[in-house]
Amino acid sequence: MRKSTIVLLLTGIFSLIYVNGIAWRYTAIRSEGNLVYLELVPVDPISLVQGQYMRLRFALERGGVELRAADQELFAQDPNARVLAVLELDRNRVGTVTRLIPGNPADSIIQELKDEYGPAGYALLAVEVNGDLRSNEPSAKVSIKLRQNSFLFEENTPERYNNARYGIFRVTSRGEYVLVDLAGEDFEPMTAVKEPLSADPNASEPASR
Repeated sequence: MRKSTIVLLLTGIFSLIYVNGIAWRYTAIRSEGNLVYLELVPVDPISLVQGQYMRLRFALERGGVELRAADQELFAQDPNARVLAVLELDRNRVGTVTRLIPGNPADSIIQELKDEYGPAGYALLAVEVNGDLRSNEPSAKVSIKLRQNSFLFEENTPERYNNARYGIFRVTSRGEYVLVDLAGEDFEPMTAVKEPLSADPNASEPASR
């Protein structure tokens, strides 16, 4: 067998493993992650360029988040860390960003969050930021953005989501997340689902990548 053929076969095998791994991870987060609602701002018109989907914007992306001096020091100690937004959850599990911390937070930070919000009163969400957090002045506003900002829907059903107010997410303890549906004022999923969403904060969570 030629070397080029072997390379092609190996490439195909690794690609298949990679794609299946992503699909498995998506399914695991969707089924095991904790339930979180994020408030929407008005959506853009439906685009058909890449199929039927809505471009979404979330309230947490507006205005920015104030960077605490103590958290800035944590980022300085771990320059390559991911950025996690700490979400305070209300009784409906709607999240509001209160601070930014590095990924893989120390046990002391997790305990601090539990003491402040309660074990089920907060969630962590991986976000993108503009600029270098280490160079920002303490108390400076930092703009954040979610990596997932579009929602696919069934063909010819856009009117179903006209009154959408929240994105429904499943979020792991490591900050990984999947947007699973949209909801209106009543917090009910707008897409037909086979099983009801559970808000059980004690649901098991998959390990981080």
